[in-house]
Order: sequence, then structure tokens, then C-alpha cells
Amino acid sequence: MVLRDALLDAVRPESFRDRIRLRLSGGYTAVQVFHRLPEAMQQSLMEGAVSKSAGSHQAISTLQVTMDAMVREGLLRRQTSELQTDDGRGPRAVMVDVYRIASRR
Repeated sequence: MVLRDALLDAVRPESFRDRIRLRLSGGYTAVQVFHRLPEAMQQSLMEGAVSKSAGSHQAISTLQVTMDAMVREGLLRRQTSELQTDDGRGPRAVMVDVYRIASRR
């Protein structure tokens, strides 16, 4: 399976619940897209890394570059969304890029 096709499948909502979640959040982050990919695709993106952590960073970076290219081609839409996180030091607001399909297919 080609990475672009896998990304389009991963960004496509699977259920009514996913459609509502996308409407509220604006899209999926690169990390969420990574976890929605098939296991074999995740492993191939992490190949050649020194550690599992380095492999996940490498995979997310590859996804980000590919999805940005897909935005330029008009296949995906990107917008910035504010997420609330809590890392033990209290709640923090973080701005992240989220992606969704540009048009209905």
C-alpha cells in the first residue's frame, strides 16, 4: 500500500462518531494519523531507527512532510487547533496542526 493512499484512508472518518469528533476538533494530528495507520505501515515507517522513540519521531516527521505535500496538492486540508494538555505541571494550551480530507470522496 502506498503511503499517500494509507494516509487518505487514515484521515477518512470511519463512523458517525468520528465525523462529530472531526467537526469539533478540526481534524487529526500527525500522531493520531500515525496510530490510525495499519500496523505494517507503522513498522515500515519506523525501520532503521536506533530506538523505538527515535523511530516514532522519524515516522511522525515523514508523515508531516507527506501530509504537507498533500495539502499543497489539494488532497488534505490543514488548520491549526488548540489542544488542552496536562503534563503534571497543570493544564497547558498547545497549538497543533490538524489534517482532514479536503473534499468528499
